[in-house]
Amino acid sequence: MSNGQQKRFCIIQEMSNARKISLRKMSISIGFPGMTVPFVYPQQNCSSKIVEFILQRKRELDSQRNSYLKSCLILEIDTIDNNIISDLDLFHTVISKYLNISFYVLTKFGIIEPNEIHQPILTYSDLLPENYQQVIFIPIASIPAIKDLKEMLRIGEKDNLNNTYLKVLPNKNLHVDALFKEVFTKVLDFEVLSANQGKFNQSLPRKAHEIRILNFKHGYSASKSIGDLLHDPTISRKHFGYVLDSTYNFS
Repeated sequence: MSNGQQKRFCIIQEMSNARKISLRKMSISIGFPGMTVPFVYPQQNCSSKIVEFILQRKRELDSQRNSYLKSCLILEIDTIDNNIISDLDLFHTVISKYLNISFYVLTKFGIIEPNEIHQPILTYSDLLPENYQQVIFIPIASIPAIKDLKEMLRIGEKDNLNNTYLKVLPNKNLHVDALFKEVFTKVLDFEVLSANQGKFNQSLPRKAHEIRILNFKHGYSASKSIGDLLHDPTISRKHFGYVLDSTYNFS
């Protein structure tokens, strides 16, 4: 290396070191609630204004999410593999984008190791963690669109339901292929799937696609397990007046 090249290299290295010193590293929550990623930005230049704008926009989006603090969603699975784990993460991310609500995974006893799943795990012998007034059980193979989910969450309050068990069966269950699943993962918008329903294979609804809703206006009996609540003969069975056109299967 010539003297000129060596001097130029030293100058570049000093500039690089100075730039590193001028940066501070911090963790901020960007994207969706619960997702925190490390982000590096300058303290005193125009980029800091951009970062502040991003943070402000995120705060605005968070404030626009519908809150359902007395309700919870429970996603039901009966097997486990990498695809199921991916689907759980995807649905949880979508839910967190649009709704502020508790989210759990319900599984048969002993089929998985807890560290394989990133969401809180329940079994049928467990009690619900909180005294919720509404609990919605969603099969992993029958994911509803956000607009349908919001309607289900409203129905208990709108109809003043108490101690009731509602069953919702879609008109059809659509199988999302790998291409559209990848697109959906990027945009997190069910309108993309709804606009392309004709491209998906569909199956007739069956019990595995049934969404179950428990409503307890004054809270539920904390002494009963989840399995007992689902088979409690004292809970009134009612028909759900809302027509659910379709649900989605991403597996």
